[in-house]
Amino acid sequence: MKKLIFALSDVFCDSIEGNYENINQAELLGYICTNRFTGIAFKNMYKCSVRWQKECKDVLGTMYEKNVQKSKAFKHFVCELAAILEKAEFMYVLLKGAYLSTLLYEEGMRTSNDIDILIQEEDIEKCQHLLESNGFIQGYIEEGKKIRPASRREIIMSRMNYGETVPFVKRIDDEILEIDINFSLDFKPEQGVSRVKQLLEKREQVTFEDSTYYTLNQYDFFIHLCCHLYKEATTINWVQMGRDLQLYKFSDINLFFRKILVLLDIDTLVKRIKEYQTEEECYYTIINASKIYPQITELDFYNYLIQGIKPKNLEFMNQIVNPETGEKYSYDMSFEDWFFAEDKIKFLK
Repeated sequence: MKKLIFALSDVFCDSIEGNYENINQAELLGYICTNRFTGIAFKNMYKCSVRWQKECKDVLGTMYEKNVQKSKAFKHFVCELAAILEKAEFMYVLLKGAYLSTLLYEEGMRTSNDIDILIQEEDIEKCQHLLESNGFIQGYIEEGKKIRPASRREIIMSRMNYGETVPFVKRIDDEILEIDINFSLDFKPEQGVSRVKQLLEKREQVTFEDSTYYTLNQYDFFIHLCCHLYKEATTINWVQMGRDLQLYKFSDINLFFRKILVLLDIDTLVKRIKEYQTEEECYYTIINASKIYPQITELDFYNYLIQGIKPKNLEFMNQIVNPETGEKYSYDMSFEDWFFAEDKIKFLK
């Protein structure tokens, strides 16, 4: 089933080889839903030997239709935020889904629950004031789409340990728009020349429908995707929640590799990765993404890129960190086995 799950999440999939007639479809559906690639799976479901049960077909079809509607709402949210940020007196960029879902993925292939903004830490108060003056509350969405204002402790802990603020949320037409403000590439404090400042100074403006907003240039966008995936994949809190290795994050890497990196200068990319000192983050992400989507390794520049950024010590590839205490844990199994392990915590040393 592992091979099938990976193949169903490939947005570029043409066909899926193998006999999967006797597969547990309920279990398979669970993996598809929890890894948030229902739209891509719906597109790929008839490219394999599975004789889909009506219930599974209906669930995927319904979720795909819901994804399309959710994508439309998300695009509207991006335009709303872009209009608000026209008044920003600080440098910002919109990250991940704001660009991927609106300009790279087909509608319904990727959904986003929030919009990520990257700013410098010194500009948090300015951004906070701008959002709050437009009706946003710093807090959490709870059952029934209720908004619970965050406590002072939650605000401080998130900022100190995770390189991001507690989300800013706002109800719009019975839907909740959630904004995550990031001010770090990982959970570590910035040292020396700020990497975030370097990223923001090279930002680019893009146009979507009638709106314009800033995002990272394409080299930096890829590097940030790698850093964000690595941070969540190797942080103990995300492992405990079971959200450390969701396939939609690796799908973004696959998409960017085959739509964008093929058009870029790889020497420049290698140089940027080293300049930002993100060799570990990018190496971890690329190596593991290629295990899920082996077609990546067939690209002409793949080996050149990997060799150009490969760290000397690879112990980090099997490590998990607790950012609050600095403690590190390790696991002794392949990436594929770790990906599908149900209780990862018990395997940590």
